[in-house]
Amino acid sequence: MNFTVIWAPTGRRLLASVVTTTADRNAVTRAANYIDRLLMLDPLHEGKPYRRGYRKLFVTPLTVEYSVDVRNHIVKMVHVEEGDTTP
Repeated sequence: MNFTVIWAPTGRRLLASVVTTTADRNAVTRAANYIDRLLMLDPLHEGKPYRRGYRKLFVTPLTVEYSVDVRNHIVKMVHVEEGDTTP
C-alpha cells in the first residue's frame, strides 16, 4: 500500500526558502519530487533512523527529515535543507 506524503508548514517554508536561494532550482525541484515518490512507496526502508520517530534522507542536493505514521500510511516531511547533513 502506498503512503501519502504531506509537508508540514515548516517543511514547506524551508523548501520554498531553499528553492529561492539555491543556484540550481531545477535540481532542488527534481530532488523534492523524487523524494516524494520514494517515500510514497517504502518510507521505512529509505533514509536512516535519525532521532526517535524520525528518519533522515539525502537526495542530492537535499536532506529531509520525516516521520512515518504506519497505521494511517502517512509520511510527514518536517525539515528540509540543502546539502548532505546525514549523520
